[in-house]
Amino acid sequence: DQAVLAHRGEGLSFSRQTPAVLAAWFDVPTLRSMSTSQLDACGAILSGQAPLFSRTLRCKSSQDGCLRPKFYDDPFETWQNNIESYLLEEAELAKKQAASLMRHVWVNYEQFAWGRDELKPISGLGDDSWGGLGMTLVDSLDTLWLMGMHQEFDRAVDWVSDNLNFDVDLNVNFFETSIRQLGGLLAAYGLSKRRSLLLK
Repeated sequence: DQAVLAHRGEGLSFSRQTPAVLAAWFDVPTLRSMSTSQLDACGAILSGQAPLFSRTLRCKSSQDGCLRPKFYDDPFETWQNNIESYLLEEAELAKKQAASLMRHVWVNYEQFAWGRDELKPISGLGDDSWGGLGMTLVDSLDTLWLMGMHQEFDRAVDWVSDNLNFDVDLNVNFFETSIRQLGGLLAAYGLSKRRSLLLK
């Protein structure tokens, strides 16, 4: 590919690479899936620089703020490996951040709105705006399981077994109740095989 060849070896500039240059190294679907920060980091790597805050890619030497790997003689393999290492590092960090945020939200839901349809973020109070069916709790069952929060999952399943009751005269949103209640219970049963979920 002429565009790739043009940016290898001596032809690869140490100034920040443009989206056009990135397009020579990645296919369009891959580029579209990247966030702005990922594109910026890949541009930095292709420029011989380390992305900000990366623990995987460290500076080997510095000249005018440009971080140049010692093995720059084989740029295609070097950049490919560096980008892969960076993206794996970022994916692991994102996974940890998502789990941390979920734990934060769930701890607050348990403390301030347990069994209620939702936790109001400003007042910090629980509210039954969806008919008092524990909408957030049921909707979150599969997420708790997938994130490995099994103790929290167990407590939520106990609440479902003991408290969730559909035998009420209630006007509900059919779509929301179907995807969040029925969908939540079926997904949680599919993952955990807890029969009490299927019985509901």
